[in-house]
Amino acid sequence: MKIKIKKIIFAGVIGLGAIMLVAFLFVGAASAQPKTGGRPPVGGGGKSASVFISKFVYATDAEGNTVKVAVDPGTKVIYSILTIADPAPGSTFKFVWTLSDGATHQQAEVFSQEFSNQSGKTIACKYAPPGGLKKGTYIVQIFIDGRGRNRARLIVMKNET
Repeated sequence: MKIKIKKIIFAGVIGLGAIMLVAFLFVGAASAQPKTGGRPPVGGGGKSASVFISKFVYATDAEGNTVKVAVDPGTKVIYSILTIADPAPGSTFKFVWTLSDGATHQQAEVFSQEFSNQSGKTIACKYAPPGGLKKGTYIVQIFIDGRGRNRARLIVMKNET
């Protein structure tokens, strides 16, 4: 009887572990850690098909030396930094910033900026709202030549440490 109960418990633990692994794999795209390695555009073709995103982070400096996934409310400046491995001449890059306040879970666009004729491999979009960043979750969506390519989340919350 004890062996049968142990087998049932073991099977339950294995099953729970499998469910957690599947959930982790499917929810990984929505984690607080910015994604890297952009996906190709739907349908392929066009000049943005050759643009590969090798890095997409938030930082408090334009060079990306102070990478962040969370900052305190009131932070004066934050950069969304995109590094591309193979920039296509004439491509346009648009950063669209949205904010979800956490209470209503409604997202509202708060800022956008478009860059064109980039000769370098790194593009830094500076966001410096009056009064600093508000508490909530910011999501930046990257559009390359008008196509949505990647997004990353930045959490703005009171640091309790």
